[in-house]
Amino acid sequence: MVKRIVVGTAFVFLSISIFLLAIDIQPVTSEPTTRIVPDEFEKIQWAIGNASDGDTIFVRAGTYHENLVVDKRISLIGENKYSTIIDGGKIGIVVEIVAFSITIYNFTIQNGGSHQGIFAVSYGGNNITCNIIRNNTYGVYVRSYENTITGNTINNHTNHGIYLGSSSGNNTVYGNNVTSSTYGIRLVSSSNNTISDNRITDQELGINLRSSYNNTISGNNIADTISGIYASHSSSSNIISMNTVGNNVNGIYFDSAFGQPYNNTISGNQITNSTDGVYFSLAYNNTVSGNNITNNVYGLYLLDSYNNTVSGNDIALNNNGIFYDWHSAPNKFFHNNFIDNTWQIDPTVLDVGTQVPNSWNRSYPDGGNYWSDYAGVDLYSGPYQNETGSDEIGDTVYNVDYINNVDHYPLMKPWAFSMPWDITGPTMWVPDGKCDIRDIATVAKLFGSEVGDGRYDVRADITGPIHLEKDGKIDIRDIALVAIHFGEEYS
Repeated sequence: MVKRIVVGTAFVFLSISIFLLAIDIQPVTSEPTTRIVPDEFEKIQWAIGNASDGDTIFVRAGTYHENLVVDKRISLIGENKYSTIIDGGKIGIVVEIVAFSITIYNFTIQNGGSHQGIFAVSYGGNNITCNIIRNNTYGVYVRSYENTITGNTINNHTNHGIYLGSSSGNNTVYGNNVTSSTYGIRLVSSSNNTISDNRITDQELGINLRSSYNNTISGNNIADTISGIYASHSSSSNIISMNTVGNNVNGIYFDSAFGQPYNNTISGNQITNSTDGVYFSLAYNNTVSGNNITNNVYGLYLLDSYNNTVSGNDIALNNNGIFYDWHSAPNKFFHNNFIDNTWQIDPTVLDVGTQVPNSWNRSYPDGGNYWSDYAGVDLYSGPYQNETGSDEIGDTVYNVDYINNVDHYPLMKPWAFSMPWDITGPTMWVPDGKCDIRDIATVAKLFGSEVGDGRYDVRADITGPIHLEKDGKIDIRDIALVAIHFGEEYS
């Protein structure tokens, strides 16, 4: 009898086990929840403590005197960024992020005192958007990867508005308004970050690159600083393009402090109303192309700098177009327009020259530079300007200085680069003189975007209903124009 009961019991358990396996019972998981402060929890930190990954904490307007530690993958959403305030009381970090993929949206974050407004070290993938961050030592301090910092107003910090430090990479800093700090946006030992479309004013340094490489600095508006964009400590392979840099002491400054900046590209920027438009100190292998450098004391200032290429720039209405010292050679200058500078070349270097000549032209018929004070004529053509017929190159040389720098093929008309469909090359957004698959692929990737869309980039908006007039959208007209000119190459 006992044996029969045991066997029967075993059979029941075996049957139940088989049944459970058959229906594949899964553990119960909770759905993401929205928790409301102060309706459910008086303090934001209490709501965080009771939240789970994926939850949203919605915070109603009010002032919350807290120092938060966000240790779960949540979205922290304020009701109104002007009236939903997290105040650190000047005693510590206001919001410390210690988890991945956190969203901080629509708050005023203030009064970290000697600490940070938002602090994210070792944890990445975070989204810091549409906040007012003020009155801290650092506004946003990041040492991690793949964060997005966008649409914030960041002001009144004793050190940095935004700091990307110690191997931070693949971060996007876009569309922020950064004012009244020592450094607006600073990158230290950081790479592959995009800093774009920010407005940066009233700083010592607008954007600072220190020991940083492969970053893209584009579309920013930088004014009222000591140096608009400042690179030092061997910063290299950065692209600085399409920025508006004005009313600074130095527009773009490459400093040799603790290592020479090299292999950087400065392209398509508006650099105006500064003491030095572009200043190089012991910088080498950099490219300065397609910039508008106007109304500065010095358009371009080269100190002990060499192997740089300066081409296709408008250098106009400066007190001095270019200053270079005896050690600044060899460098290449061609297809620049030197227009109505008080001195095209600073007069203090005219009787000095350089240790070896710089190159001031390409080979015939490519030509050299346009000089608005060139007094020569164009009656002849050919490599030696002794053949019948004009060629828009002056028949006599232009003496850049009185010693050893000569433009052998001065242009009779201002240089105009005429391939607007060449928008990129091996280095993104840096034209390479030919219209090829890279250009088509770039426009195709952004096809269908328009102004206001996060994908839209004005550099791929080539034309519209009016030929070569941008229309705020990237459509079939842009693709067709690139396709028509596919294979063209400027040599």
